[in-house]
Amino acid sequence: MQFREKSWAAAAFILSTALHMQLFAQSDRGAAWLLRYQGNPAHALPSVNALIQDKNFLPFLNDRLKMSQHFWKPGEPVSQVVKDYLAVPGDVLTDGTTYYMADGCVQHFCPNKGLLWVDLTTSPATVVFAATDMMKNSNQWSLYLFTSGNLSPATMPQSLRAGITRWTSKPLGDGHTIEPIGEAIVIDGEGMEHRPTPLSLGVNEIASRDKAVQ
Repeated sequence: MQFREKSWAAAAFILSTALHMQLFAQSDRGAAWLLRYQGNPAHALPSVNALIQDKNFLPFLNDRLKMSQHFWKPGEPVSQVVKDYLAVPGDVLTDGTTYYMADGCVQHFCPNKGLLWVDLTTSPATVVFAATDMMKNSNQWSLYLFTSGNLSPATMPQSLRAGITRWTSKPLGDGHTIEPIGEAIVIDGEGMEHRPTPLSLGVNEIASRDKAVQ
């Protein structure tokens, strides 16, 4: 009887500890849970698909990206835009300690590309979402960056800059066309717009306005 009581007490303690850790993780609003989906960059398709279906995904983004957007399905929350832009999965890249990146594109229209970058070292996590959309009356593309903090070319983490360079260097479905980026629009955590040059954000030179494919 005494042994059974001790077993129940031990089980209750373990359960209480697990619940406490879960509540702490939720209240801390960290991003360590993303690492469940780091996968292998060479075989990352299941990772991105599973990531956007995770029950934590939309609440996490809703908490960090509260600004509005008007370029894609006006009125749709930025969190849902992220999900739309990762619907066709691409790569997952992370060093496991400082940053996490996932990219993809819109289903049935892959020229609209998305990149999600998360700083794993900050709490609450710093989140940046980048998306491309064709400019009106132009053959060039707009680059939108939504950030939960204040982002400027001078303060950009190197992993984010390198990620944008890599992402904008990826060709379209034909295997060789690089999207020409004609403008960059940064929307910060307070919903304010900033317009740095694409090159200053790390956009690949081939994709930048000065060397856009005509």
